[in-house]
Amino acid sequence: MWKERSIMRRFISALALVTAVCIIAAQNAAGYESLDPDLWHVRVTNSADAHDRLCVRVYVNPVGIPGGGDTIYIGRGGEQKRMPTVGHWLEPGQSSDWTDIGVHIPAKKPETNDLIGVFVGAMYAPYDVEAAGLIRIDTRAGTIEQISKTKYTDLGSAHDRAQKYFFGARPGGGIDVIDGSSGNWIFTSISDTAYNRVVGYRAGSGVAFGAKAAGGLDVMSLGEGKWTTTNLANAGTRHYSDLSPEALQPLMFAAPATADDYYQGGDRKNCGLETWNHTAGPSGLYEPDKLYTDLAFGRYYQMVYCAGPKGLDYFTWAGDPELLDLPAHINDTVYNSITGDDGYAVGDAATFMAHTVFGAKTGGGIDKCWKGEDNVWHTAALTKAGNTTYSILWKDWAEGENRNGHIFAAGKSGGLWRVDANDIEKPLLLSPGKFTNLVGCRELGSVIYGVASEGDQPAVRAPGKEAANQGFIVELARGPQKEVVRKVDVSDPDLTFFGVGVSLSVEPKLPTQGFLIPIDPSGPHRIWTLEEAAQAQLDSIGFEPGAPYEKCRYMWFASLQNMGRNHHDKANFKNPSRLEKMQIEIARRLGYNNLTQYARDAEDIRAMEAMGIKPVRGTLIGHSLKQAPLGSMQSFAPVLRKQARELREAGLLDFVRMVSLGDEYNVQCIVSTPEEQDAAFVAHLKQKGFKPGDFIRPEDEAAAAGKPENEQWKLVHLGSAAQFGGDKNLARKPKLLYEAYVFRYEFWARENAEFTRLVKQYFPEDTETGINFTPDASWPDVPRFINMVRDGGMTVPWSEDWYGLNANPVQDHGFMFAALRHAADYNNAPVSFYTIPLYPANEVLRMNYYALGNQVKFINHYAIFHQAYGHHGVYLDFMQGLANYPVIRRITSTVARIDERLYRARMRPAEAAILMLKATDAWDREDVVDNLGQHPTYVNNWDRKSLFLALRHAHVPVDIVTDDDVAAGKLSKYKVLYLTGQYLLSESVPNLTQWVKDGGILVSSGGGGLLNQHGEPMPAMYNLYGLESANLKRPIRVIAGLGGYDFSLERMEPLDIMTFRAGPGRESKSIPVLCYKQTMKPTAQASVIATYSDGSPAAVERRVGRGQAVLSGGLLGLAYLRPAMNWIPESPSAQKYDHYPESYPSAVRRLISSWAKAAQVHRYVLTSDRLVDATLQEGPLGAVVTLTSFRKRDIPQLTVSIPGLPGARKITSLRHGDLKVTQGKYGPTVRLPMDVGDFLVID
Repeated sequence: MWKERSIMRRFISALALVTAVCIIAAQNAAGYESLDPDLWHVRVTNSADAHDRLCVRVYVNPVGIPGGGDTIYIGRGGEQKRMPTVGHWLEPGQSSDWTDIGVHIPAKKPETNDLIGVFVGAMYAPYDVEAAGLIRIDTRAGTIEQISKTKYTDLGSAHDRAQKYFFGARPGGGIDVIDGSSGNWIFTSISDTAYNRVVGYRAGSGVAFGAKAAGGLDVMSLGEGKWTTTNLANAGTRHYSDLSPEALQPLMFAAPATADDYYQGGDRKNCGLETWNHTAGPSGLYEPDKLYTDLAFGRYYQMVYCAGPKGLDYFTWAGDPELLDLPAHINDTVYNSITGDDGYAVGDAATFMAHTVFGAKTGGGIDKCWKGEDNVWHTAALTKAGNTTYSILWKDWAEGENRNGHIFAAGKSGGLWRVDANDIEKPLLLSPGKFTNLVGCRELGSVIYGVASEGDQPAVRAPGKEAANQGFIVELARGPQKEVVRKVDVSDPDLTFFGVGVSLSVEPKLPTQGFLIPIDPSGPHRIWTLEEAAQAQLDSIGFEPGAPYEKCRYMWFASLQNMGRNHHDKANFKNPSRLEKMQIEIARRLGYNNLTQYARDAEDIRAMEAMGIKPVRGTLIGHSLKQAPLGSMQSFAPVLRKQARELREAGLLDFVRMVSLGDEYNVQCIVSTPEEQDAAFVAHLKQKGFKPGDFIRPEDEAAAAGKPENEQWKLVHLGSAAQFGGDKNLARKPKLLYEAYVFRYEFWARENAEFTRLVKQYFPEDTETGINFTPDASWPDVPRFINMVRDGGMTVPWSEDWYGLNANPVQDHGFMFAALRHAADYNNAPVSFYTIPLYPANEVLRMNYYALGNQVKFINHYAIFHQAYGHHGVYLDFMQGLANYPVIRRITSTVARIDERLYRARMRPAEAAILMLKATDAWDREDVVDNLGQHPTYVNNWDRKSLFLALRHAHVPVDIVTDDDVAAGKLSKYKVLYLTGQYLLSESVPNLTQWVKDGGILVSSGGGGLLNQHGEPMPAMYNLYGLESANLKRPIRVIAGLGGYDFSLERMEPLDIMTFRAGPGRESKSIPVLCYKQTMKPTAQASVIATYSDGSPAAVERRVGRGQAVLSGGLLGLAYLRPAMNWIPESPSAQKYDHYPESYPSAVRRLISSWAKAAQVHRYVLTSDRLVDATLQEGPLGAVVTLTSFRKRDIPQLTVSIPGLPGARKITSLRHGDLKVTQGKYGPTVRLPMDVGDFLVID
């Protein structure tokens, strides 16, 4: 459930109580067309009996992503673009002018909703609290606190894990130790000398350094409970512009203020940087002959960055300051302030930041400078930071899961901002005040301390200060006449912490309210408050007391953004607001049993129990291997160990059910370095007996010429896959193409297997692991969807219905289910699947039935959001929830009735299978580069999926097997195989040939596996079909998924027409030849069973032993699918295909299934409607038949026969109760009405 698409970013607003985000389909946040003026207005009134003045913040998000909306402030006179000074706030009883908010609302209706969120919230200014002085802001807890009125001239970090210990230089002279660790703030003077700069080493180390205003340096040391100040005599009376600590040892860097302050002792001159220890020092003197105005260190890489009028430099050393290198130059830009990164920034936008420094440019804006893998320094502006001139920067030094990649930046003209170090979100204004100093504390970057000067800093509520009345009135009106539509008294103390908003007041939090208003003021929709919307959702779900969700073996995961304050955040179980209680109840009623996912600790678990929720083991832990630094999987050991320890300490470890390695990943996520990959690849090739010449890339062939083999091996490189920037022209190096492709996935599986081993070491031993593989151009392919699980790279096969619904008939997801099921059957594993709940209600219901009927055990609904919380294109918004929540409730409550029986059941093995070819996958992936169009799919897989549809429409059960399985001799249970593809693993040919001789029927097309994995002809396969020669032409290798292209299936011109001759069990039929055409010259042993329009052979059949091999020159599956494809260009939706086609050609279906019939394949369940998919699952508690209809309409009476269970005596529909059982031609038979899906319990 940890989907991390690019528009989901962790985002916490940190200015006032309000803000939330409206949910609409993701768009470009650069701009939008707004409503005309005078359509929607808002007015606020401060309560007459209020003690405080009032400013209201209004947030509208028309583009559906964090930071993409508009924020305005309402005080005296109405709208203000920036927070007004306190003098312009509303007095008690005073009303603002009407403010036009329509200009902040999009004119065009979002894709799935015509409501937009408008959120208003109070900021109060008590009369008697001074705003200047030392301020503590906690962006995670949502508090702002004035802890001292002293305006310290400098603050020095002590890298305190508790975030409550640092140093301050008093304006009149002296240094204070500022310590809040006891719960109260204690200010201890440790020196009376005046200092310009102060830095500390570590909390508890008792060491601080100060640059004296009069010149020279002091070190303050704590010993035997007393602080002692020692003058560092060697500093003389030199002045210093900046000091910076070294994080790992009690050292300090000092930058002389002027050239006159250069150290001039002995032969050392022009020393522009000094290092000092806590004794006499200095430890090092360095002669860059440059002046530096700001210093910053890089903690993990033992570096110090130096900014000055000649640009940005850095020094590095190996733990010994005496080894400090001469400065290396980064760029010539002049920066007001710099801050170094200590190694990582993680989260939804995780990146690895080694050798990274940020600088506030004197001309405005912030640069990010980093040393790339090319060992060269690069500089790029953080575009989202704009051109604001910042005077002070401080990096968020958070560690572990709290690290979020932010910079705190104080504007030169005022304003304290949190800037996204990954340049994804706009800067977030934390305070409009002017800050002269900043300091953060190392472990949790949510806290920043700053010294606020006089000016426009708004007053801040003092601890314990409560107003007599904190309410206000908001009115929403429409049209030029200001017709009031809603008037709400916002005075409820039971407040909700909104999705992207926090209160910066000390408790109690201040009033806030969110509204959902129509984009079209003339439309029929009402204006809803968030509580009203939640209640409407609860009413739509209904409730049946006693539904045994907690007893379910099935896992119903959901990404519940409405549960917490941010995506994947925790829920407020202990002290929920009324709205939060309603959101938790929505999740409970929908049947989701992963609510432990949102618990913070054991107290939350107890709070859940007090709410009547039985906690079950349903927590899914997410990791992001996509952003992992290069190295070893062992680097994750301390991360997992720490995570497990923290969960154990919180009382949550035993609730972990699954650990995700990531979302939508592919082989580009290998963690090992390129050098390690190359070495492993070379060892692999040597073990297989290859020579280096076949594996030297074209660009290295000249360098390899004439060299001995041992030297040539040094030029062999694994390289990147073609789809991820690798060589797209390796067809002339076929061995390299194939072996590199396969090895990448095998190597990746080994890495993931190591991750899985670590998970089982630190988490409960039976914790599952998995990666969600997105249905893409090759879905499903053998290395990812199947072999990754077979080889232990993860324990649970996992995919989704996201892209698939955009491209093909929905029913062909059954082919993917078959592949996932095959992967699971290697180790008797469960299958995990995302069923996206945003689609129309019947589609959501249909896909859940379909997944459950195909052995899926973990279903993840991504994502269930409240309108006020979501900011992603695959959310389920408020209006959809009213329709979709009841169907979610239907499927979860229905499965709960047969949970144990169905969970322990698995599908009966089929006797027909589609052969997926790893060798063909390799050539499709690495040799097809013209992937034009939207979600194109390789022709081979289109044909396989279409063959699957034809067989399922004939009620033939279908399994998946791979050429690896064939090579391993795993064909004995199958009677017929369908093969599409030109390339076949050579090791599989002997077993495949013997299987045919023993009575199997092989039906092939798309090249028939005549070539081995290296593109070499295989005489044994030619002989199997009875061919003298064959020639395959493939003018179209991919088919566009969304039409409108010449290579869209419904627009495609046939290459030819092939006509099958009538024969035993086969009627005469002409079909189009699409995408591929294979001509062939048969031997005397083969029979021609189809011809092209010119009379030449188009399909042959050869009897071999007791079996037969058939090769068709045209793709039979595409010939079945194309007549049913219905392109709807006038559809307003981007999904213009008819996803539920019904006009499949029956004659082509009979042709395709004729070989299964000839093989006497058993069919287990038959229905009177071929578009009702019926599957049989069996287990120790009995059998279940799952029915899924792909008709657009209900079926008044469906006949279902179950020849696979001839002894069935009682059949119960979970929709209609016990059914009358008769014995018909095909065994036990029942009749029932059918809408979308049903379960039949067989006894």
